[in-house]
Amino acid sequence: CKTYAFIGLPCFTRFIKNKKSKYSNIKLTISLLCNQAPSCSFKKHLLKDNDVKEKELEGIDYRSGKHPGRIQLFYNNGNNKILDGGFPEYWRKYNYEYKFAPKCCLKCNLYEGLESDISAGDPWPLPKYNKPEGWTKLLVRNNYAMNLIHQAHCENYIYYEEDDSQTMPKSDFIRKQKFV
Repeated sequence: CKTYAFIGLPCFTRFIKNKKSKYSNIKLTISLLCNQAPSCSFKKHLLKDNDVKEKELEGIDYRSGKHPGRIQLFYNNGNNKILDGGFPEYWRKYNYEYKFAPKCCLKCNLYEGLESDISAGDPWPLPKYNKPEGWTKLLVRNNYAMNLIHQAHCENYIYYEEDDSQTMPKSDFIRKQKFV
């Protein structure tokens, strides 16, 4: 029987964890940090404001480049365009009163995916965690996941530095984990 790792938003991870018997071949869940995903109407508004037709695009990178990321458009003809302002500015501009957040996200408190084995993402709202490009925040919640991270580190796939309670911000979402 093959085993898998599942990577998704915190709400997807919760679904997988609640259906353990159906998804017993998933041995590791990795949740991406989430602060309400932009809806399709966000994208349409963004493109309209910048006079871009969706059929001209090959793709959009909402967080391209260094922190805090800029919105980059990839055109079918091979040209790219970086929009003025970073993703946070556009998100604030277009998402006032959460106008462009999917309705299910408005009641969500799963930001850091506490039910996943590992949560990963860029903590861009926390300026003291701005690190050089290539760094991300990992929250590891059990021995199995920590052993995988440690093994990847020992085999030079990743480099990590542990954070302690002196530098970790106090929040309702972040709790120091003790592995048993």
